[in-house]
Amino acid sequence: MPNFVFRFPGGHYHATPWGNHVNEGLVEWPPSPWRIVRALLATGFSKLGWVAPPPAARGLVEGLAAALPSYRLPRGIAAHTRHFMPTGSKNPEDRAKVFDAFARVGPGGELAVLWPAPLSAEASALLAEIVPRISYLGRAESVVEARLVDDAELPDGDVASALDVNRPGVEPIALLAPMAAADYAAWRAQAATSSAGLDPKRSKERSRRSPFPEDTFSALCVDTAFLQEHGWTQPPGSRRVLYYRTSLSTAPTPVASRPALLAANADTALLALASDASHRDVLPQMTRALPQLEILHRGLLSKVGDVSCPELSGRDGEGKPLAGHRHAVLVPLDLDDDGHLDHVLVHAPMGLGAEAQRALRALRSTFAKGAAAPLSVTLVGLGGRETFTEVGQHQLAEVAEATLWQSRTPFVPPRHLKATHHTLEDQVQAELASRGLPAARRVEIIERDELVRRGFHRFVRERRAPARPPAAPRFFGVRLELERAVRGPICLGYAAHFGLGLFVPASDVVASLAVASTAAS
Repeated sequence: MPNFVFRFPGGHYHATPWGNHVNEGLVEWPPSPWRIVRALLATGFSKLGWVAPPPAARGLVEGLAAALPSYRLPRGIAAHTRHFMPTGSKNPEDRAKVFDAFARVGPGGELAVLWPAPLSAEASALLAEIVPRISYLGRAESVVEARLVDDAELPDGDVASALDVNRPGVEPIALLAPMAAADYAAWRAQAATSSAGLDPKRSKERSRRSPFPEDTFSALCVDTAFLQEHGWTQPPGSRRVLYYRTSLSTAPTPVASRPALLAANADTALLALASDASHRDVLPQMTRALPQLEILHRGLLSKVGDVSCPELSGRDGEGKPLAGHRHAVLVPLDLDDDGHLDHVLVHAPMGLGAEAQRALRALRSTFAKGAAAPLSVTLVGLGGRETFTEVGQHQLAEVAEATLWQSRTPFVPPRHLKATHHTLEDQVQAELASRGLPAARRVEIIERDELVRRGFHRFVRERRAPARPPAAPRFFGVRLELERAVRGPICLGYAAHFGLGLFVPASDVVASLAVASTAAS
């Protein structure tokens, strides 16, 4: 009673059910008993150098034909690719669409075949010689590694059996199986008698040999030319058997994918934004950093789902806001200084855990106002923030280390301004303290004319949620001298986690804001 295990290194299995056209997009899953027995014979001829099959081969085939196998199936989905093939026409643009349907089982997916077949010692020895030499099953794209195993080594999987009954969650599929020797002999006698004299138009060449192979073994050895010569629509010696299997869904959820490797001690990620359009001005302007980063943040949270991810959500497992601004801040970047947002730095002082990293890897697109198509999002890097001080040929001033800092995006006070207490300087100092940053020795307000020159007045400065308007509708530019040098990013004030209140070292005058102002005007 042999047990086969077929492993699919490429993660997919290609085979069209008998009687169906390849462009119907159907997959014979699991492989039919007829196909497996034929694969054994084909391997014997091609790998063992058979000229005539050895006597043990007949015993092997007849033993397998006497029983129906059951299967343990890896979880899989139905998939396909489409190809446009040349037709031989003189017009090079003439193409025929061809579907290549397959079952995707994931890299290393294993299919077990439990075959309760009575085999002699000679047949079992021949089977053990053949099975490891099988290189593919179905079409040649279905590369396999085959082996015989004991019951204890059988992999787990969804059971497919001809002895099962119809029930919720399974679907019937007709598979081709070889007839037992006695059944074939009875069928052959009846079919040969019934067809005698019914085909007077057969040519002499066609009638030189009988269309009915001598026995089951001979029927399994016939080639395609024989079937076409005699007009067989189903191979002689075969029967259709109804199996019940778990539905081969078209949804990708059943397939288990290998978890992505997690970066150790990561607190920063760099995301790149790109557009399919040839004109880069489809990318959002830096002045729209606030709404754009809110959209990006919602996209990241959608990848987390219902799982708690405080570093991205800013809330604990009970939904309460975190204290200390330790969760992620989204920093807008314009690396080529053209006035458009092309990268986003995500920095979480509390660190980026497994769920946050998976969300950053999973996000593939975001949206921008006025864009005809989504913007693509690519995770460029993940690690400690010190590794992002230089990206390509660009020095990121946002993560530099300095004592003197100045506003790159408008600072919006988080509370109402008052003449005493809650002055602008008071609020800046409170924002620094709440983030564990050193106090400022000096807080200088940048002149209004300089802010206009930098385009600060063009920035969107109010969040989308109506319940979260700024306490004071005013905005400022600020220069800070801290008590000691610190490493950025430094983001203070209202909507600081979404691009407002961003500071850079004061020695690095940000030219991109002036470019953005010129482009907007």
